[in-house]
Parts: sequence; structure tokens; C-alpha cells
Amino acid sequence: MKRKLWISTGLALIGFIGGYFVGIYQLMIIDPAMADDIITAVGSEAAFYLMSATQSAILTWMAGFLGLIFIDKTHFKLHSIWQKKPLIYAVLIAFFSALLIVFTDYFVFSHYLSLGLEDYTFNLYYFLGGLLYGGVVEEVLVRLFVMSAIILFISKFILKHKEHHDLKPWVYLTAIIMSALLFGALHLPATTLMFDLSFLVIVRALLLNGIPGIFFGLLFWRHGLSYAILSHAVTHIFMQLIWLPIFYH
Repeated sequence: MKRKLWISTGLALIGFIGGYFVGIYQLMIIDPAMADDIITAVGSEAAFYLMSATQSAILTWMAGFLGLIFIDKTHFKLHSIWQKKPLIYAVLIAFFSALLIVFTDYFVFSHYLSLGLEDYTFNLYYFLGGLLYGGVVEEVLVRLFVMSAIILFISKFILKHKEHHDLKPWVYLTAIIMSALLFGALHLPATTLMFDLSFLVIVRALLLNGIPGIFFGLLFWRHGLSYAILSHAVTHIFMQLIWLPIFYH
């Protein structure tokens, strides 16, 4: 139990820092009038950043602690020894996930939505938020907590299994797909800061986040959470340092 507390606290610290950077970036991209209203409501920009960081830390700690309890009852691992082949898989998944997001936005969604990427410039807060909040916090919330919870629910309440060892692959694949769809849906609040909610916006969020989420889930299932975190974080590196500058130079 003490180990779980220490790990979840360490994850929460990362969540705090990542949430802080996300808060800064959110105020930068939303409508200035809306930003002024938010600052007025909370008292100052610093107060908003602190609220964003604290909320992220609390969510990460709770999801991390419960997720660590859940994985003791599932097939999943927090970390396994770094191995060459899974590392290559993680990097390749990141490479093509980033390409999928930028390519699809450029050739499909940019014709129907004003994505604001025509004058893309690198933003350090967006980058650090993507690495820490996207790479760590979202994986803790969606894979460690939600995906493990779905496995336990199916195992205990639907299949009535006492042990996870005899679960069929379809159970894990179901959890992977369900958590990936949730992963996409969780991006809708941030998306609606830039666009009015519509069917196309929902499809974009589910597609461009859900497909990479499936592969992050496969990494979690087969190799451990650390590989999913690595792949998710590297996706932001490829996207912001390579693909976005190439497509929107």
C-alpha cells in the first residue's frame, strides 16, 4: 500500500506540472473575452493556473491510486523491463499517430473547420503540456484507471470470473476500444474552446484521439503502462516538432 501511495503521489506531481502548462495554454488560445471573464471569476491568471494544476494533480492521484489497486487484479503491468522490440513498437505507433492527426486535419477537417494552424508556430507551453499532461496524466486516467476498471467489471460482474488469467482476448480488446472512445470524448471540452460543438467536431475528436488510443491500449495490455506513456508522449514530439512544421510551414 505504501508503494502505491508513493507512486500515485509522484504521478500527481507530474499531473500538477502538466496541468499548470495546460492552464497557461488554454488561456492563450481561447477567445480573449472569455479569458477575461475567467480571470475575473477566479481573481487572476495565476489563480487559474493553480486551479488547473491542482485539479490535474487530484485527478491523477485518485486515478493512479485506484488504478494501481486494479492492476493487481488484472493482467496489466505498471512497468516491465525496457526491451528493444516493444520500444520500437512504441516509437512507430507515436510516429504514425502523429502523422494521422496532422495529415487528417490538413487534408480533411481543415476544409470544414477553422483549425487555426495555417500560421502554426511552436509553443513551449503546448509542448510541455502535451508531454506531461497528455503523455502521463491521460494515460493514468484512461488506461491505468478506466481500462483496468472495465476489465474488472467485465470479469467480476458479467463473466463472473474470480481470476483474470483465463480471460479471453476479446475482453481486453473491448476494454481497449471502450477506453479509447472515452479518451476521444475527453478531448471534447478542450475542443469546444476552439469550435462550436457539432457532429463533425465530435467525429474528429473520437477519430483522431480514439485510433491512437487503441494502440496505446494495446501497448498497456501487452507491455505495461510505461510503454503507453512513452508512446503517447513521443506522439506529441513527432506532431509538434516534425509533422506540424512540415504541413504548416
